[in-house]
Amino acid sequence: MRLPDKFIKYFIFLILLMGIVLRLTYFFQDYDLIIDEANIARNLAERNFAELCLPLKYEQYAPPVFLWIEKVFALTFGFGEKALRVYPLLCGIAALFVFYKILIRTLSRRAFWYPLALLALGVIYVKYSAQVKQYMPDLLIGLLLVWAALTIDIWKVKKSRFLLFWAIAGSIAVWSSMSSVFILAGVGTYYGWQLWSMKKWKAGWIILIPALIWIGQFLLYYFLILKPQIFSDYLQRYHEDFFLFLFPDNMEQWMHNGNRLL
Repeated sequence: MRLPDKFIKYFIFLILLMGIVLRLTYFFQDYDLIIDEANIARNLAERNFAELCLPLKYEQYAPPVFLWIEKVFALTFGFGEKALRVYPLLCGIAALFVFYKILIRTLSRRAFWYPLALLALGVIYVKYSAQVKQYMPDLLIGLLLVWAALTIDIWKVKKSRFLLFWAIAGSIAVWSSMSSVFILAGVGTYYGWQLWSMKKWKAGWIILIPALIWIGQFLLYYFLILKPQIFSDYLQRYHEDFFLFLFPDNMEQWMHNGNRLL
């Protein structure tokens, strides 16, 4: 039996509402900062805005724009739990609506309630919507980039406007979210495929120029912030126990692989 569209519309609204309520409930529980959140707060308290562009202390890793926004909230409302968690909360709620917009463009209303429910009700998404970590801003920025790519038609928008938008948006994204470089690679490939499939190779400069700007921004970010951090013994060993031995040569290694797979 096919459910009426009106029922599905109300069901989707209920999913969004539940997602918002869960995030607000977790936020207002006001639990103590975990160690990583506290160490982010220490960096915010001890550094000025310029110094937040340098590698962080206390084994923390976060993009500068995220830290600047957190610093603004902390200076405005104090270094309390709620003040530090407002930005991730707003991003967690906003991500629901951006994801909804993406699903409208890519799936039928009868199908997209399920992925929307996974995001709205998933424990990990609710949890990180009220933690002083960059994961929810990462999610929101990634979704915004995808939504922009789906919305901005390379054939209909003026070339100068297209180029300017993606040059600016991509540059901001790189400094706001470490994972955005992967999304931008997808955006560039998406537009590049459109040009290739239409045999419009000469128009490739319209995406090549923004892509070169993104790469330049990322290289600057890498040498300024990431490169000193990737050699951190703490970072390299943090997930060591979760990797498998490619060629286990004793029973202990075989047991390790088996436990990790389980």
